[in-house]
Amino acid sequence: MKRSNEDYHTRRQNILKEWQTKFPQPTPGDIIALLHKLGRPPEVYPSELDPDKVRCACNKDVPCEMSKLVNTGYMDVIEPVCPPCRRDFDGQARLVCVRCRSVIGWMDPQTDKHGFKIERDKYYHVGECAVCKPGIEKADIIEMMVYYDENGVPYDKSDLIT
Repeated sequence: MKRSNEDYHTRRQNILKEWQTKFPQPTPGDIIALLHKLGRPPEVYPSELDPDKVRCACNKDVPCEMSKLVNTGYMDVIEPVCPPCRRDFDGQARLVCVRCRSVIGWMDPQTDKHGFKIERDKYYHVGECAVCKPGIEKADIIEMMVYYDENGVPYDKSDLIT
């Protein structure tokens, strides 16, 4: 029978309190023994999540092997689009989250008012997205920031990842 997360958390707190009393100045061996005593944490993903599937852009769960592994020129990433949907994204640029190593969006080719171009079938990178940083309000395109720096275009750098 699986323990609930609450039972596990309470048990863990009790073990840790007792351990801190017994070992006020623990050795590396004491710490390793504690880790063994605590055991593995409970599963943290929802039971309905199938780790062998990815969510396609069409919102269907498809087997991982149906997705594409692509190279952006800087890294290998997964493009979560099932074969029947791929034609829908032909000619669009891909937005890639560097942390998730995944295509997170598609953009039509365009040029902004400062001359930065989003070109068809090219990859553009962001440092984080709403999946790896819940609540994020904006993610700057790295290639755009480099272009702006090289061309003296001012932009707000307060949200940059360091």
